[in-house]
Amino acid sequence: RAFPWLPPSWVLIVALVAVAANLRPAIAGVPPLVPQIEAELHLSNAWLGVLTLLPVLCMGIFAPLAHWASTIWGSAPVVMAATVLLTIGSAMRLGGSNVVVLYTATLVVGIGIAVVGTLLPRLVKTLFPPERVGLITGVYMLAIMLGATIGAGLSDPLATALGSWEQSLAAWSLLGVLGLVAWAPLALVVWRHRAQV
Repeated sequence: RAFPWLPPSWVLIVALVAVAANLRPAIAGVPPLVPQIEAELHLSNAWLGVLTLLPVLCMGIFAPLAHWASTIWGSAPVVMAATVLLTIGSAMRLGGSNVVVLYTATLVVGIGIAVVGTLLPRLVKTLFPPERVGLITGVYMLAIMLGATIGAGLSDPLATALGSWEQSLAAWSLLGVLGLVAWAPLALVVWRHRAQV
C-alpha cells in the first residue's frame, strides 16, 4: 500500500460510501417539496428555480477552491470539513420558513457538496491500487445514485410524517452525521501524518 498507516480497505470503502451517500439527498429532496414551499413562502417561480439551481452553481464555482484547500491540508481532512458544512446546512433548513435562512442553508449545502464531489474521485485514485479504482468508483457512484433516489422518494413522505417540509429537509443532516462518524478515522490519521491524501 502507498500509505501503510491508513485504516484497512474496508474501513475506507465504508467511509467513502457513507460520505458519497450525502451528495444528493439535500438536492434531490427539494423538488418534491416545491409546492409546499411555494404555498408557505409565496416565492415566485424564479426564486424557486434559484433554490434548486444554487447547489449546481456551487459545484462549478467552488471546485477550484476544493483543489486549492486540498493542497494545503490534504483531501481527506478537507472532505471532512466540507461534510460538516453539508450537515450544518441541512440542519439549518429547520428554520427554512425564514427565506434568508432557507437560501443561506442551501448555499452552505451547495458548497459542501461541491467540495466533497470534487475531491472524492481523487481520493479513490490515491487510496486504492489502480486495479481496484474502477470497482471502487462504481461503488461510490452507486452510493450517490441511491442517495438521489432515496432523497427524492422520501422527502414528501418525511414531510407528512414529521409535520413540515422544513423538518423533512433538515432530516438529511442525520445522514451527514453518519458520514462524519465514518469519515473521521481517515481524516484524523491523514491529519496526523500531514500527508496530501
